[in-house]
Amino acid sequence: MKASQKTKALASASRGAEWLLSHLQADGSIAGGSDLRAYYKTPFALPAAM
Repeated sequence: MKASQKTKALASASRGAEWLLSHLQADGSIAGGSDLRAYYKTPFALPAAM
C-alpha cells in the first residue's frame, strides 16, 4: 500500500471512530441503531480503527 493510500485509510478509520463515539449512548448502544448489529459490532470497530 502506498503511503498516500495508507494516510487516507487511517484518516477514514479515524473519522469512522469519531462518528461512532459521537453517537454512543450511556448504555453502550449507538443512537438510532434498531438492529442487534448496532450493538455487538461496535466494540470491535473502535479498536480496529486505531
